[in-house]
Amino acid sequence: MTIQDFLKTLKTAKRPFPSPSGPASTPFSSSFSNGARETLFTTLNKSAPAENPTLSSFLSSLSSHKLHSFLSDPNVRTSDCFLAFNFLLRNQSELSFKPDLHAHLTLVCRLIKSRQFSDAEGLLNNVAFHRNYRYPFSDFVHWVENYCNESRIITKLLNMLLKLYSDHRMFDMALTVFEYMVEKGVGRDERTCSVHLLAMSQSGKADLAFSFFRRMMDSGMEVSVYSWIVQCGRVENGERVG
Repeated sequence: MTIQDFLKTLKTAKRPFPSPSGPASTPFSSSFSNGARETLFTTLNKSAPAENPTLSSFLSSLSSHKLHSFLSDPNVRTSDCFLAFNFLLRNQSELSFKPDLHAHLTLVCRLIKSRQFSDAEGLLNNVAFHRNYRYPFSDFVHWVENYCNESRIITKLLNMLLKLYSDHRMFDMALTVFEYMVEKGVGRDERTCSVHLLAMSQSGKADLAFSFFRRMMDSGMEVSVYSWIVQCGRVENGERVG
């Protein structure tokens, strides 16, 4: 299947996600008093056992819908969302459900908005490549098109995903992300693409690197001197690549 054929199938291969609206959503912040919330986050920060009454109440009351309410509540700090979500991932046996792509990407977008890029990338890496998840790219596309309407966040998220596919040497999927971004008019980060070029060159994929380099130029990207150096088979210190 060509990249173009794959992109065409995205519209028919979308996996539905639960709507965040559904029944009336009660903000997480209104479910706990300020004191109880502080106790909860302090407990999580100390990694206290699940027998703690506050923590047990929090876990037992959670559902997929309530988790989304928690992660999207603007009155809860992003750092607290991240702390609690990591705790849930470590203690999934205590939950009656598995945090899904919707939950992960809701938090990833909040982290990006807060410029916590390293944390966002780590969480995105988990949901894209961990053996318990490994959602296909078509699911990411569906989520972005239906739940995210901030172009800056979409741009950062997709560039981050391109980087992760490249880091995992899934070069065909990195190209798929790139082509989707071109098709939708999403800005491509030149540095991310340059590092992707270098990864392909170092993996002995010179033909793929050359094709991607040409695609970068054909798509209208401004190509840096570094990308030209990589494409010529050299790094900055003059050593050969591959």
